[in-house]
Amino acid sequence: MMKHILTLSLVAVTLLFLASCDSVYTYEYRVKNITDTSSMQVRYHFKNDSTVNTITLAAGQEQLICVTNHGVEAMHGPYNKPVSHDIDSVIVIKNGIRSTKNMLLDDSWIFSVSHATGLYNATISDSEF
Repeated sequence: MMKHILTLSLVAVTLLFLASCDSVYTYEYRVKNITDTSSMQVRYHFKNDSTVNTITLAAGQEQLICVTNHGVEAMHGPYNKPVSHDIDSVIVIKNGIRSTKNMLLDDSWIFSVSHATGLYNATISDSEF
């Protein structure tokens, strides 16, 4: 009987410890081309990546450009941190013209949460060229 009480106590303490632990959340960055007919190039560099990447987005197309994490964070996340925490640069070019939208500003991204994933979404429209 004493052995069962000791085992149950150990399990209870372990569960309490695990429930109070910090977590690592996933963060995704997506860009969507909402121009009428033109494709665009998106050149981007994230701090956890050693290379600059370039993709082409057709009109109406959305693309995941980065999946990252912010390290160990407190429970009840993910958290909306400034995009400069993850992004070094994002440049959008359509028909040789660079977008006027500053992708390093938090206002250029809409943050939402889906389960344990923080989602940063940006759209690029014709009015930003």
